[in-house]
Amino acid sequence: MLACVLLGMIIGTVTEVTARTCRLWLYHRPYTPVVNVIGMFGLIMGGLAAAAGHLGTAATFSLAAAIGLVYELANLHVLDWWYFPDQRMAVVRGHTAIVLTLTLTWGLVPLMIAAARGAWS
Repeated sequence: MLACVLLGMIIGTVTEVTARTCRLWLYHRPYTPVVNVIGMFGLIMGGLAAAAGHLGTAATFSLAAAIGLVYELANLHVLDWWYFPDQRMAVVRGHTAIVLTLTLTWGLVPLMIAAARGAWS
C-alpha cells in the first residue's frame, strides 16, 4: 500500500508541476496542490491502485473515474479550489468537456500506479 501511495504522490507531483508550467489549471490557494498530491493522488488513487488486484481493471477504473467526477464537480460548484483559465485546458474547451476529460484521466491514474508498482517490484 505504501508503495502505491508514494507512486501516486510522484505522479501527482509531476502532474501538478506540468499543469502549473503549462497553465492548464490554476489554484486560488497555494496549499491546494499539496492536498491534491497527498489526498487524491496519494491516498485515494494510491489506495485504489493497491486494491486493483482484487477489484479488477474495470472496477478500479470505474470507481476512480466516479471519485474523480465527484471531485471535479465539487470543485466547480462548491470548493472553487482551482480554475481553468478561459474555461480551457490545453485543447479542451468548456467546463463540461474539461470535467469529462479529467473524469476519464482520473480513472486511469490508479491503473498507471498499479502498472508502475508492478514494474517497480
